[in-house]
Parts: sequence; structure tokens; C-alpha cells
Amino acid sequence: MKYINNINKSISLNNFISFLKNQKYPLEKIKLIPVLIDNVSSYTILDIYEDQETLNVKINVFKIKPFAKLQSMYQEYIQNNNSLAIQVLEYGIKVLLNIYVLDNKMLYKLTQENTYIKSAPKHTIDSIINSLYKLLSEDYCTVINYTEKPVNIRRKQRLIRHSSVGNTFLGGNMPSIIYIINISIFLLRRNESIIEKIKSQIKKIEEKITDSPFKIEFQISIENSRKNCIYLGYFSL
Repeated sequence: MKYINNINKSISLNNFISFLKNQKYPLEKIKLIPVLIDNVSSYTILDIYEDQETLNVKINVFKIKPFAKLQSMYQEYIQNNNSLAIQVLEYGIKVLLNIYVLDNKMLYKLTQENTYIKSAPKHTIDSIINSLYKLLSEDYCTVINYTEKPVNIRRKQRLIRHSSVGNTFLGGNMPSIIYIINISIFLLRRNESIIEKIKSQIKKIEEKITDSPFKIEFQISIENSRKNCIYLGYFSL
């Protein structure tokens, strides 16, 4: 790795990490060192050097988009001589820089699974109903609607590195909404195998969707040519 410092001024951070991955260089041996400077220079990678078994990479952190907005905050802290705020900011940037650049799994947990920073769910109530209707309507007479029910979700404790976040809960609960999806299916005749097939199909959809709170309730009735409706039962998965 002796020659790597010669290219630090002509390569982006993403390309540099990709290069190391292609060379099978162990990422756990890479140490990213954020450099906070008032005047953002033209280079993102300021210096690269090896220290025993660690490859140290000095990063002009304000050149990276997610951290760029922190530059004005950092300058304000310097002007106000707020040493404690500067220390907290430097530590936070140091931890998040390594997570953002090197640890995609931890970044996913911070964005997708964190109670306080939660990404928008992939599935909406409309997309769930559309999937159910597409699955059932081709073979059965199907009517689907939904209602909303307010619920309180207990905040879970989160563990990030060596720090525990969530010991103090805001009220202990997080208000949310659960969607109750009501499905009415009408069959021409009673058939237990068809009923079990419907239940199995619906359950598979439920198992695939984990990012939206919902509950499916459905009822199956039989309607013959005499227009007599026979109620077969109420089901809840």
C-alpha cells in the first residue's frame, strides 16, 4: 500500500473504497480520520498513511454531502468558543463517518430500524390492498375495504456500538395507527380446500410485509343461483 498516497488527490472517496474492496483489503483495518477545517479544500482525501496494521485515511469531512451542513455549525461553535459543543460534534462525526462510508449494515439499522429515525415504509395501505385484490379477484368475487385503529407502540431500547439509546422513553409509548383490512369473499359453493387455499395465500402476503402495521380479517360466504347467501364463517389471521 506504499503507492496509494500518490493517488489521494485524484480519486474520490467512493472510488478509493471500491479500489480497496477490489484489492481484497480488509475494511476493518481502515481508519477514517475526519478533519474539520473552516475552508473546504479541493480534495476529499487529504492524506493516507499506514500505522502498524491500520490504514489511516484523513478525510476533509465537509466535502461529503451528508456532513456539509455541519460546517456552518462548526464555525459558529469556534466563534463562540464552545469547546464542549465542538467535542460532541467531532465525536459524532467520527462515529458516523465510519458508519456512513464503511458499515452499510449499521447504517441500515440507524435509518430503517431506528425508532427515532425511521424511513418511510416500502408498503402503503393502498399497495397492500392492490396486492390482495390482484391475488383474489381473478378467481373469486372479492370486496376489500379497511379501517384505521389508533394504537400505542412501546418504544424499544436501541443499542448503538457501546452506547445505549432509549433508556428514557418519551411517554413510554409511540402513538401510531394499525390498518384493519376487511376482505369479503363470495363463493359459488362450499369447498374447504378453496377456503384453506385462500387463507394460505393471504398469510403469505402478511409474512412478506413487515414494515407496515396491519391486520387482515376476512369472511367467506356462499351464494347460489337462487340468490340465497349462506354465511360460512368469520376468519382472522
